[in-house]
Amino acid sequence: MISVDLLMPGMSGWEFVRSIKADPDLRSIPVIVVSVVASENAGRVFGVVDVLQKPISREELLAVLRRNLREPKSRILVVDDDPDVRQILVSYLEGGEAEVRTASNGREALERLEEGLPDLILLDLIMPVMDGMTFLDALQLDPRCQNIPVAVITAKDLSAAQIERLKHQTLEVVSKAEVFTGDLKRLLQRILQKAEMARVAGRVAGKAGGEGYRGTLEIQNPKA
Repeated sequence: MISVDLLMPGMSGWEFVRSIKADPDLRSIPVIVVSVVASENAGRVFGVVDVLQKPISREELLAVLRRNLREPKSRILVVDDDPDVRQILVSYLEGGEAEVRTASNGREALERLEEGLPDLILLDLIMPVMDGMTFLDALQLDPRCQNIPVAVITAKDLSAAQIERLKHQTLEVVSKAEVFTGDLKRLLQRILQKAEMARVAGRVAGKAGGEGYRGTLEIQNPKA
C-alpha cells in the first residue's frame, strides 16, 4: 500500500498518483490519500482506494488498512508420493487459507520450485525417482532455496546419522502416524508458526550479513 499527501513540492500527490496508475507494474498497488485537503479534493484524485483527512487517528488508519489490505497467503509445497497424505494435508492447509502446491517426488518438487519459491516445504523421505534426502541436498545447492523452511513428515525409521544430518537441513521431523491419528490442525499450526519464525530469522541474519536460518530440529515420534 502507498499513502500519499496531496500538497507537496516538486511533484504533487495528484501527479504522483497519476504516474503510479500509468505504470503497469505499479497500478495494482492500493493508494490512500492522507492530506489536510483530502475531503475537498477526493474526487479529483483518480485511482485511490481511500481518503483520510489530516490529522488522522490510529483507529482511522487501522480501519483503512483492514478495508484495503489482505493478509498474504502462505505458499506451501507438499512433497509426498502417497496421494492420500497429499489430499489430507492439502485439505487442512487450504482450509487455513494457504496456497498449496503438490509434488509426488523430489524431482517433481524441483520443477515446482521453478514456478515460484514457497514459504514452507512439507517433505516425505521415501519416494520414487528422487527421495527426500536427495531433494534436500539439491535444495542446499541452490542459493535461492537454502533458507526455505522444510518440515519432514515420514514413516521412515531414522538412524542417528540421518537425524544428525537433518538437524542442519530441516525445521522439524514428524511421524506420518501423527497425520492420520494425531491432532493434525495443531501439528500444522505449530509447523507454520516455526516456519514464520524461521523466515524472520533468515531475513534478519541476511541483513546482518550472516548465513541465515539453518533450522533447529525437533523429532516427533521418529520410529513411528
